[in-house]
Amino acid sequence: MKRSRPSSQATGREIKKALWIGVLVMLVTASLPGCQSRYAGKMETLRLGALPGSPILMYIANERHYFADNGLTVNIKDDYPSGTATTEAVLKGEMDLAWTAEFPMVSQAFEKQPLSIIACVGRFTTEFLFARKDHGVATISNLKGKTIGVSKDTIGSFYLARFLTLNSVNPREVSLVDLPVAQSPGQIANGGLDAVVAWEPYASQIQAQEGNRIVTWPIQSNQPGYGLIVARNEWIKASPEIVTRFLRSLAQADDYQVHNPAAAMALAQKYEKLDNAAMQRYWSEIDISLTLDQSLVLAMEDEARWMIENKLTAEKQVPNFLDYIHEETLKVVRPEAVNIIR
Repeated sequence: MKRSRPSSQATGREIKKALWIGVLVMLVTASLPGCQSRYAGKMETLRLGALPGSPILMYIANERHYFADNGLTVNIKDDYPSGTATTEAVLKGEMDLAWTAEFPMVSQAFEKQPLSIIACVGRFTTEFLFARKDHGVATISNLKGKTIGVSKDTIGSFYLARFLTLNSVNPREVSLVDLPVAQSPGQIANGGLDAVVAWEPYASQIQAQEGNRIVTWPIQSNQPGYGLIVARNEWIKASPEIVTRFLRSLAQADDYQVHNPAAAMALAQKYEKLDNAAMQRYWSEIDISLTLDQSLVLAMEDEARWMIENKLTAEKQVPNFLDYIHEETLKVVRPEAVNIIR
């Protein structure tokens, strides 16, 4: 039997339908994490300074090749002792970008340093106070008269002071020792101090080595800390396309960890060097996300007032932290992530 030939009208409809399906497939595919086309221009190399285990979105972006797909080679130096050290490395030109908590940026703003926050890459509630029971510490009130080690240029000093105050212990009733957090496991183990403030990976080290010999308290009082990416103002101004490509890579990494939380945690564990139980606990204490939110400004203002009250700065007025936030690029890359009120 001879097959009838389709009409030209039907053929036209089918072609148009096929074209629309093709366009739709391309749009959907382009929106999926890891499916964006590779950057075809010049590769740029960036240097990023961070604390051990802190830049999780950057680890993901490296491992998943999002930086490479956006024409970037990002060399991560993650052995700095504090956010103060990473921001100072940026100011000296040793690093292009820094991961830091917000507290060092408050100090830099008081000093009117030419730095700006280009993104927040997560929030954390990872700060703990560990005290030795055999030194007579069973309750928070027992901390009176004790010696506590805390890195004074970190947000841990702020959290500790507020934790003590909220629990009816005057911070002046304890003796504070400026202790690099990397030394906290050794100092609590040898009994050189009655208590220490620490975070990961050092918190898990202390838990593993001390066990029931210590008592532990979370000290952030439900206020999260913010992990920030910071750069020099002149570098941001001179490198707008690079900043865009960097933040686009982080947006892809953020999408990946949202859609693949177990895989993202396993990837992060390679860098955190924590066992499974410790990693599960740590994962519950962090909120990885790419944002710039008004709550960050409020937290920095709170910390600035505390620094003024405790005479940790000669300044008398809280800085305008909006002068230290560059949200324009993130607004282009991920507009829904920006909630800064000007």
